[in-house]
Amino acid sequence: MQALADKNEAVMTSLVCPDYEADALLELDSLALVKTSLKDVSCRQVGTDDKGAQVVCRGSIEATYNGEVQSFDLSTRSYTVVNDGRDWLVCGYKK
Repeated sequence: MQALADKNEAVMTSLVCPDYEADALLELDSLALVKTSLKDVSCRQVGTDDKGAQVVCRGSIEATYNGEVQSFDLSTRSYTVVNDGRDWLVCGYKK
């Protein structure tokens, strides 16, 4: 989340599964022209399945453009993450 809010492509791509990288970069590009920050973000694991662990987050990404703030609620997503032996990688999400 922090890499997305910081628009740090190098960090973000290092923390996503290869199959999800194109979608992650599209999301990053959609925020390119706005100021972004995280607000009250916390995440927790809610389950596991054959694809990895399921993680839900609370909080939001705040996007500001021309003084107008739009809030993207993170609680509407359930992320799939896998451990590659070094880091937990985000492999996508469901709404």
